[in-house]
Amino acid sequence: MPEVGFHPAAKSDRQSVRQAMTETLKTGVQAVRGSRIFATLQIIAVIYGVFTEGFDRLWRDFLLKNITLPPFGPLQPIAWFGIIGIMSLPVSLILTEFARRRVNTQDHASTARSLMLINALLAAAVITFSLSGNFAVALMVFLVIGPLRTVYEPLYMAWVNQGLDPRVRARTPKKYHPG
Repeated sequence: MPEVGFHPAAKSDRQSVRQAMTETLKTGVQAVRGSRIFATLQIIAVIYGVFTEGFDRLWRDFLLKNITLPPFGPLQPIAWFGIIGIMSLPVSLILTEFARRRVNTQDHASTARSLMLINALLAAAVITFSLSGNFAVALMVFLVIGPLRTVYEPLYMAWVNQGLDPRVRARTPKKYHPG
């Protein structure tokens, strides 16, 4: 997703890494305080972060304790986690490509609608996952949750960056040379 309208700071305006980070933090806090939209975005980000942290830590335990994993030859049930991860990759790629083609990330309303749909689908999927009683249902729902989360992040960042003043974005100081 290309960034349109970005202009790097002039070399004479670049500062040390610490100064640049401090300045970005200050202008970011000012932007959030001055905008209900950005304050709402921060609240959404915190809720999403809490959800993902809890789900990431508990889904494996949920499967092991609440669902009977089908036998997989001589392999232990833990082998299913690798298989599930491998299965979710193509689904993530397909969903990401679909979103890339269908969502206009330069349009605030289109991006916001997409995020609302993703969040609604995620909520329904997590509830379904938690209520699932068999492996097939849990697997199908999990193969929706992971890819939706994969698509969510770049869309969220595109939405946030649409309204940000370029001065609020992180910038690379003159003395910093990655690599």
